[in-house]
Amino acid sequence: MKKLILFLLLFSFALNLNSQTTREYSMMLEAKVESKPSPKITIMWNKNPKASRYEVWRTESAITKTTFLGTIDTSKLEYVDNDIKAGSIYEYNVRAITKYPGKSPALEVSAIGYITSSVGSEPTYNSGKVLLLIDKTMKESLKNEIARLIQDMKNEGMTVIEKYVPRSEKFNKDSVTFVKNIVLAEYAKDEINLSTIFILGRVPVPYSGDLNPDAHPDHKGAWPCDMYYGSMDESRWQDWQVTSSGTSRDENKNVSGDGKFDLTTLPNDMNIQLQVGRVDMFNMPAFKDSETELLRKYLDKDHKYRIGETKPKKQALISDNFGVLGDYEAFASSGWRGFPLLVGKDNVTTGTWFDKLGTDSYLAAYGCGGGSYSSCSGLGTTTDFTTKPVNAVFILMFGSYFGDWDSQNNILRAPLASQPNALTCAWDGRPNWFMNDFAFGETIGYEANKAMNNDGSSYAYVLLRQFQGTDYTQGGSGPGAVNNGMNRKVHIALMGDPTLRLNEFSNVIVPTNLSIFQKGYKSIELNWSCLSGDVDYEFDIYRKTDPNSVFVKINSKPVITKTYIDNFNFAGDVQYMVRTRELQLSPSGSRYNYSLGATNTATIKDLTDVTEVNSNELFSVTPTVVSDNCNITYTLPNENNINIDVLDVSGLVEVLTGI
Repeated sequence: MKKLILFLLLFSFALNLNSQTTREYSMMLEAKVESKPSPKITIMWNKNPKASRYEVWRTESAITKTTFLGTIDTSKLEYVDNDIKAGSIYEYNVRAITKYPGKSPALEVSAIGYITSSVGSEPTYNSGKVLLLIDKTMKESLKNEIARLIQDMKNEGMTVIEKYVPRSEKFNKDSVTFVKNIVLAEYAKDEINLSTIFILGRVPVPYSGDLNPDAHPDHKGAWPCDMYYGSMDESRWQDWQVTSSGTSRDENKNVSGDGKFDLTTLPNDMNIQLQVGRVDMFNMPAFKDSETELLRKYLDKDHKYRIGETKPKKQALISDNFGVLGDYEAFASSGWRGFPLLVGKDNVTTGTWFDKLGTDSYLAAYGCGGGSYSSCSGLGTTTDFTTKPVNAVFILMFGSYFGDWDSQNNILRAPLASQPNALTCAWDGRPNWFMNDFAFGETIGYEANKAMNNDGSSYAYVLLRQFQGTDYTQGGSGPGAVNNGMNRKVHIALMGDPTLRLNEFSNVIVPTNLSIFQKGYKSIELNWSCLSGDVDYEFDIYRKTDPNSVFVKINSKPVITKTYIDNFNFAGDVQYMVRTRELQLSPSGSRYNYSLGATNTATIKDLTDVTEVNSNELFSVTPTVVSDNCNITYTLPNENNINIDVLDVSGLVEVLTGI
């Protein structure tokens, strides 16, 4: 009864809206770019009825310098930036400025938006290392699906470290420590390249803090805290201070020495180093399939998306069942602010979730409403996810209780167990998430990490006010920036595969039939095919000599032929990858996208003692066109053994040794 009363109070408060909608708290941005006669970025936005003027700010990513570009009157809905360099990446912040008479303190910023843009920027070619932490009970039953996942990630340029860890269905501090020690050991080996932790299955769940970001008194205590695995500063995670035992869920109780940490808010000098995401189907009995089968079906969805078989429409759905809470808190503004960057500002629509998601296809969806652990008012219940289609890939949700995701039939995890397309879900509203870097080529795990570390100044993000209290903490790079008090809290988490990107790469032709053969001393030749028709594609070439290292790009300029000579002095196994690169337009600008990679490995011989001679003087081959047998005649300047490599157009045919 207590939960029900609190739920009704919160929901009724949400209905006491001011005259501004959550859409009006967001600047819905889009970019138009031109490369000739000189590079130019035009930032466009929706008209804000409350605005008295607009302000435009720009941060150049390479130097993290923020510049005020100017004030725009309300008759104009765009800003043209001619002072840019082709290939450089810029982040723009557009603000609607409005005076609110009678508010104390007076706020000027009524709406904000962020967009990352460029004219022809290069893609990130080093995707880094991914630590795949897998529930060891799934090792055999999901062997094929896990192998496919790893190969998919490798095809996108990632290096995968595969670790099987003990399962823990209930909180177990020793199991958490065991897993964390694995993470610390891998980070110590290569802290530069290890970027991401992908948790698959019932891997032990850390807990931390004394917080209730949904503002319910019976929900104040420790919340599940996967960000702990991404933190490399063990000294900050203590367990001696917090005493919180009045929660309705036993897992939220937190007392000294129980293995649940004290940390509630990240200190200003502390960041989470690694991106973290979890796919965990434990304790979801509402679904008829077993936990193993739910994981299998998720990995099937993941694979189909990665290879481009799943092609969601470039549109997004918002179901806002809160509106503006109190004076300024607008949860659904995250969707209005972020989705235009993914699909275009004219392709963001509203509607009832399961009606829309069951009959049409969407790249992204946002939904919020009064909640319980297994329900969200205006959206539905976990049971709805068991039978109704969810045709959206990237999902954001917000409501009471279910942000505490380690609970039975939790609705935040339900989209991952649903069919046919949902792959990620996050509790977005306290704090707001931002999608501008995801829209421009970064992973969804990158955005999760950004949400964890966002202090209101490092990214210059303007957040909305805290639910309780009227204190506005100034932050950001310009006037009027505020925080909502929920940023850098330990509850921030990503459900789903953190390595996923927007799948524009699925439209880029994949190279095939990569062959490698050694031509001679310091000379390795690569050849490949590409079903490009009359289209002239560009390619990038990558190499690594250690299977546990990351691929390194070796061409200084794009390769425009289907062959490449690597002047590389090396003996042993070497792996190459070739990827097609193509300039593509998006609602955020233009950048090069990669195809999946074509890979192959060859064993290179040590030829450092080989003397190069003029073969025309010493060798003759008859006949010159060979179908079966040929005669090889040679003369040596001194007595010695030689090796003759016999090759045809496809590579090495035979090695004649010790002649």
